[in-house]
Amino acid sequence: MSESEKNELDASKRATIDDYVKNLEDETFFLKNGREQAEVMGVDPATISRWKKEVDWKGRVEEYRRRYWYFSPHVDMAVIKKALKGDLKAAELYYQRFEGWVQKGGVSVEVNRHYDGKTNAELMKSMLEGLSTERKKELGIILVKDVTEAPQTKEDGPGEAK
Repeated sequence: MSESEKNELDASKRATIDDYVKNLEDETFFLKNGREQAEVMGVDPATISRWKKEVDWKGRVEEYRRRYWYFSPHVDMAVIKKALKGDLKAAELYYQRFEGWVQKGGVSVEVNRHYDGKTNAELMKSMLEGLSTERKKELGIILVKDVTEAPQTKEDGPGEAK
């Protein structure tokens, strides 16, 4: 085998930028750092760094959208269903995606298991418990009545709810 044939064979075995982009579709490869990716690809880490700069990421995103457009409405509906069931993070995502809403400060609520299964009224009451009346006014919170009070029945007179 001649030297040029050897070089041609070696070149055909070398990883390309297209191989790199294809490998990025694999989550385990994607989560590796540049040095680890280079090791998997059999290239120098500087090559990975150069490839990251050379890839047309905008074009790749557009290609991805064309390929997986079918799933978007299903994902959107899943977010809407979760929001309607009281999932605050899903509601936030809904408003960001469909209404262009961006949170600009104020009260941020961290949702965790402690809040699972609580009604909106219970969540609001627990959120507001630690705030002073002055701070509530600053935030523009106006409470008409405590919505967690027991409802009145026909037998109860005014102010006699149990």
